[in-house]
Amino acid sequence: MAEAPPRLTRQASLQRVSENKEGVSSGFGCCLLPVGIAAVVIASGYDASTSSCDANASSYTVDLKLFLNVAGYSIIGMTVLSCCGAMSKPFFKLTSSIGLLASMFWFAWSVIGIYMYDNQMSSECQDEPIAKMILSYSIIQIVFTALLAGCVFCLVCVLGGIAVASAVAGSQEQQRAAANEQDPLVSDA
Repeated sequence: MAEAPPRLTRQASLQRVSENKEGVSSGFGCCLLPVGIAAVVIASGYDASTSSCDANASSYTVDLKLFLNVAGYSIIGMTVLSCCGAMSKPFFKLTSSIGLLASMFWFAWSVIGIYMYDNQMSSECQDEPIAKMILSYSIIQIVFTALLAGCVFCLVCVLGGIAVASAVAGSQEQQRAAANEQDPLVSDA
């Protein structure tokens, strides 16, 4: 008869979660890699001289090609760093800090992208591939940031609940032990 696999205790499951941070970090980076590659490809194919977006080129907060190049190459670079960080624990701590800063930058960059699309681009320019990519990048990045924040919130709630449950269980065991010490019938037995 086959043995059942060992059960995970609360502490063992917490330990596994805390030990597997590297895999989670590189997994999130890989989710955005297609967006980064698409941004670089569309930026490289953009010709300002034939684009209807060139008419308002001086009124954009950030040059359109520069916007996508910064977005794309920063995502690609951060993905490479995350994969390297997954291979080395000391390097992982560094890439985690950089990743947090990069996420804040990408969120702000996305807000700028949506602002440019909505307020600075003409309707003809909004039909161009570069404008669609700026909007797509910005929406994906904002949704991804919100999703990541939601996951972190849920993880904090779950880990907080586990910690509270462990504390309550420990407190109850201490109360039982104290009651057993005070009960003469139990202590004589």
